[in-house]
Amino acid sequence: MCNLKQNCFAIDDCGLDVCGVYSSCNDNDNPICKCLPGFQPISEKEWDSGKWDAGCLPSTPSGCRNDDGFVQLKRMRVRNNPIFTSANSSDECKAYCLRDCACVACTYGLNSRSDCAVFYGELKGVQELEEGEGLHQKNSPISTPVDLHVRVAAASLENITGGKRCSNCGANIIPYPLSTGPNCGDPAYRGFSCNDTVGQLRFRALDGASYAVTSINAEKLTFVIQPERICWPNEAKSRDLQLNSTQPFQITRKNTILLLSCSDSPSLSSLRCTSAEVCKRYMSGDDALCFASRSCCSYTAGRLPLTSHSISISGPNCSAYTSFVNANLSQLKDQWVEGVEISWKASLEPVCDSSADCRSWPNSRCSTTPSGQKRCICNANFQWDPFQLMCTGGDH
Repeated sequence: MCNLKQNCFAIDDCGLDVCGVYSSCNDNDNPICKCLPGFQPISEKEWDSGKWDAGCLPSTPSGCRNDDGFVQLKRMRVRNNPIFTSANSSDECKAYCLRDCACVACTYGLNSRSDCAVFYGELKGVQELEEGEGLHQKNSPISTPVDLHVRVAAASLENITGGKRCSNCGANIIPYPLSTGPNCGDPAYRGFSCNDTVGQLRFRALDGASYAVTSINAEKLTFVIQPERICWPNEAKSRDLQLNSTQPFQITRKNTILLLSCSDSPSLSSLRCTSAEVCKRYMSGDDALCFASRSCCSYTAGRLPLTSHSISISGPNCSAYTSFVNANLSQLKDQWVEGVEISWKASLEPVCDSSADCRSWPNSRCSTTPSGQKRCICNANFQWDPFQLMCTGGDH
């Protein structure tokens, strides 16, 4: 496994079935593999351990139904060889795919405005390309990035886009209540933005700084952002990470934080500094070129005062920081996953303006809460389950 700082997966390597079938690879993310929207790991245990080559399978098999739909993934490439047919529009191309039970994906306008490319068999070698990235994948029949429409069952499509959930951003499913705009998610969880052109999801911190979101775990109510760090010869620089304490986000205790290139400061006395083994291992080898000072301190986020909403380098007089999620310090440092894990509080009932807004939330009605806000309140004998995101209970 690799971390982002090393960038040890070149663009070519993402096409060598590193991530298995029905998954996408992005060498700027960590982990680099994720299941496509509407799919789940064949083996959760192996996937979580970084063994992705078995790939993913549909969360709900399509069964070749007329109500199957598509999720759109921007700027993608795929190793499968497509079959070409003619179509007058993207919708016509998707309709052609739906008529064939064996069709798993399609894209329109690949080589000309009338080209409809349809894909068969398990999708392999799918890669997300960010803006400015070229195409160097070996044995790839596609020479340009495409907007790929992946076929999924209606039930999976509802889980991805239903209710007031925000549309997926690239290959990232954005679960409710997270919000990328005023018309989706819960306004209290507004803090995300999606660049639809390249399918890149970002999270905004308190000072307006924007961080790439590398993964989202809807079951654990967590997401991971990529720490900001600029490395010049003998100088590593980053700025404080500050979350808005009035929002329902906080830095989890699963992060091992390293403060880098530190000067002597009284505020460092409560931290594990230079002698810490984790610092020594991180700053060894090629990494040493980034640091003018060998002084480094480490701590676990959330276990020190004021660290649930911030990572400060200015107070301890350090020049940069990095973070590792669930770091097993007995492993080689190349296996540590670089990132900052942030959790969100379980949501209240969905906000609403009228009864029509509650149609996607069965057994609820749009009512005014004691705080004066309108929400889809569960009917009598039902109660809101913030994990299943539905009203549960009732008479059975």
